[in-house]
This record gives sequence, structure tokens and C-alpha cells, in this order.
Amino acid sequence: MKHEHIAELVRATLQRSSGLPARITATTAPAPHRFSADIALGEERSAHVEGAVLYGDLLQPGIESRLRLFEVEAGKGLKGAYVLWVPPGAEIPTEGAPLSALVTGVRELAKEMTPGEVNDVALPVVLQVRKTAEEGQYATITGGLASWWSQISRFVRGVYQIDSRVIHRLPRDENFIPDLASRLAEISADMQVGEWAELPSADHWTIQRLDPAADGPVAVPNGLSVIAAPPSFDPGDGTFLRRTLRRLVRELGERLAATGADLRVALLVTAHNDIREENIGPALVGFDPAMYIPIDLLMLAADGEARPVLEPPAGSVGWWGGGA
Repeated sequence: MKHEHIAELVRATLQRSSGLPARITATTAPAPHRFSADIALGEERSAHVEGAVLYGDLLQPGIESRLRLFEVEAGKGLKGAYVLWVPPGAEIPTEGAPLSALVTGVRELAKEMTPGEVNDVALPVVLQVRKTAEEGQYATITGGLASWWSQISRFVRGVYQIDSRVIHRLPRDENFIPDLASRLAEISADMQVGEWAELPSADHWTIQRLDPAADGPVAVPNGLSVIAAPPSFDPGDGTFLRRTLRRLVRELGERLAATGADLRVALLVTAHNDIREENIGPALVGFDPAMYIPIDLLMLAADGEARPVLEPPAGSVGWWGGGA
């Protein structure tokens, strides 16, 4: 992960929220899974950002080395800065056709993207389908499609088991589920009880092309950053989340207390299928309010987006627009 790419993600969000032109004036990575940045807002305001990777302590050297090698291979020759967000539970393939398909998919899609665009890289996968009964109209689904069992069940005749554990994230295309269900109806029409069938599909990972300020004093390097949690990371693990948040919020607050910037920003980078379903905000309930005193803005970055979790209290930062 290039810390300049994370700083750019924050810069763009602050520019939208404040309504002021934003430029990165400095950025560093003072420790593993930590980063900081200074951002000028207009001619008179400034922001200082202190950030951390929520699951950083779970990352092993072998995983990080594999991610860096993939960044180099998939990012060769790319014109522009890109971030690939690996969904929770998924892993970068290590060899063979799956690795080649991902590298090719990233490169081909990236070359067609415009600055600021967010899209989905499709990784081919195969779902396993088994017919268990003739009577009925029901699909039991494990894996990434489990929450869509009701919609999918309407397309089948009989009872089926569907293994979709190879799907970790759905695309932004609203037609994905209806199209998948229609193809399921076609292949299941002639299936006998006890028979297995394969249903081709795809896992979809978010990729974004950053849109750096052209006149910024800090250059945002071309290439690819990969943000990926280890498979053991569960974004829904409330115990881990509260324990880690308490430690990181306190640490980032202590670092922000030393800055004289107009806006003090704490940033947490995490893995989530959809940032709109993040559970960071609820997990903060009950924390000691004194932990937030040095923090004006607490932001979360996941799945191609950075957004505020806690914003400055009304009137405390008079020039702040909010609403990122």
C-alpha cells in the first residue's frame, strides 16, 4: 500500500466536504501500517491526518510480501494511480490461471478508467449446485450469495443447495442477481435429484483510479496499491473491533494532539464489502469521550471510499462544510 495513495483518497474527500481546494503538502509512513499527511485547504486552512490500518497487527510478513509483488506485477506500465480493494475473506491468488486472470483483469480495466472512476474487477469463479428434492421452490445458499436466497429461489423449480463461498463481494450492477438466477434456472431445468452442476459466475473486487490535484507539491506516484486484510480478519467481530478501536483511537489522538493544524483528522483503513454497512460508528459508543478531544474528524476508508464516521460538533470548526 502506497501511503501517498491513501493521502490522496483523504485529500479528495476533504476537498468535497470543505468546498476548499485541497493539496497534499507532506506525507510519510512513520511506522508499519501507520501514515500521516499534511493537507492545505485553500489559502488559509490546513489539515493534519494521522492514520492506521485497522487490521494491521494481523498482517504477517509473508502476506505483505505477496501483496507487494502483486502490486508491482499488476501495476507495470499503468498511467495513473490506482487502488485495488480486496474484499474480506478473499485472497490474492498465488499462481496459475487465477493469478493470471486477476493481473489481466486489473490491467485491462485500469487502462480504460478515467480519473476519479470506481469500478469492479471481475474474477471468474464457479458455483456448485446440487438438486436435493423435486417438490418445492427453494434454494439453500452458503457463501456470498446467502442473503439473496429469497430472490434466487423464485427462479427455480425444486429444492437446491448452492455453494457460493467463492463469491466475497457482489458488483455494483443491479442486474447481477437476476442474470445469475436466470442462468441457474436454465441449468437446473433438467437436473435430477442428487445431481451436481456447475454455475459460472464472478467475484467482484473494487478498483478505483485516483484523481490527484495537478498542482500539489507532493506527487502521487503512478502504479497500483492493494489493500487486503488477512483471511482471518472478520469485520463483524465486535470484540476485536472494540478492542482495536480503543487502542488506535487513543494512539491517533495522542499523535494529533501535537499538531497545530486547523483540522485534525484520524483515519482508519479497513476491509469491508460496502462502506455504507460499516460498524465502526456503533462500536465507538461507550468509549471515553476524552479520547476524542484531539480529533476533529474521524474517517473510515474502505471499498473505494473515505467517509466521516464522526464529524466536528456543530460550530466547533466554523468553516467546515461536512457531508462527504
